[in-house]
Amino acid sequence: MFVRTIELMAEGEKEDMMKKLDSSEMIGDYDLDTADIKKDKKNIILSFRNPVDIKYVAPAVNSILN
Repeated sequence: MFVRTIELMAEGEKEDMMKKLDSSEMIGDYDLDTADIKKDKKNIILSFRNPVDIKYVAPAVNSILN
């Protein structure tokens, strides 16, 4: 099965996440919540440029966001 869009929760600073997502060639678009709390978990909707096999989604997201 392949996916194009996922929604997940991630912890970290908003600016740091945005930098990583902007520099990724895999990510076509994203929506990151605008919570002001720096270490609060953030809801992220990721849209991949190309469909990604579901078994590679977790490793791909880990490599992008560390």
